[in-house]
Amino acid sequence: MALTDRVINLINTIPLFRGFDDTEVEAFLGFTTSASYSSKSIILKEGEKGKRLYIIERGVAGVITPIHVREDLKKPLEQKYKILAQLCEGDFFGEIGLFTSNPRSASILAKSVVEVICLGENERDDLENRQPGICCKFYHNLIGEMAKRLLSSNEIIREYYRAVNPGLKVVR
Repeated sequence: MALTDRVINLINTIPLFRGFDDTEVEAFLGFTTSASYSSKSIILKEGEKGKRLYIIERGVAGVITPIHVREDLKKPLEQKYKILAQLCEGDFFGEIGLFTSNPRSASILAKSVVEVICLGENERDDLENRQPGICCKFYHNLIGEMAKRLLSSNEIIREYYRAVNPGLKVVR
């Protein structure tokens, strides 16, 4: 992967690379590939197996889930999508698929042209074997970011239960 000043500047803002120096960034990126997706294309499909982590280098994507609506009672249900979150430069997704064989939990839709940096399962294994220090640093940062996401999700669930069960006490 060609390291432009733009890519280096972007990488330096991404929490997954906190504490990395330029040499470590360059070494890490040597294990990755790049991909580009046109606007309105599906990058990941909910339910499919995946073995890659994606980092958005350029563009905007949406985390989507299908919903079924019927605008006219005489017509069949129509599948549409609800946008759950928006992802932009520096955001990452697909991390669960990099470590498990679980199906994807959501779909990712390119809302513009999206360029991504990808780390696949085989490349991850090579990184672990050939650059264990860099890999350890990356995993440490990834776990920290996933923990933040988990805490945020827990708070959303708490707020939901409080809203639907006003008398419910939430124990922490």
